[in-house]
Amino acid sequence: MRIVSLLSTAFGVFAMVSPQETAKFAELAIGSGSGWSEIGALYGGASIAVGLIGFNAVRSKFHEGPVVLLNLSVFWFCLALGRIVVAFTAPLGPGANAMVFGVVELLLGGVTFWAGWRLGYDR
Repeated sequence: MRIVSLLSTAFGVFAMVSPQETAKFAELAIGSGSGWSEIGALYGGASIAVGLIGFNAVRSKFHEGPVVLLNLSVFWFCLALGRIVVAFTAPLGPGANAMVFGVVELLLGGVTFWAGWRLGYDR
């Protein structure tokens, strides 16, 4: 879980310091300053928050860690659900990276769920 948290945090920092590359990777066209701030908030800030929440949840002295991780898995699963539903209902169809991101989010949800369940089982 620490590796997933580290990757999430690192991606968030990357999104904040390089929003143009993040937008290009996500196949987004940004036409205003508000668009750039959305990249910073949704890709940067949210990814950093998820990573930090994950790090906090796996602390050995934090007895609520399993519950936090299970709730965090809901976040990842809902991201995947939203992305996949919209990808298949969008007028242009799914983008090249939409399904990749959806699968990655499903995997992150699964890893986070497993870590929460396993951590709770071991306590």
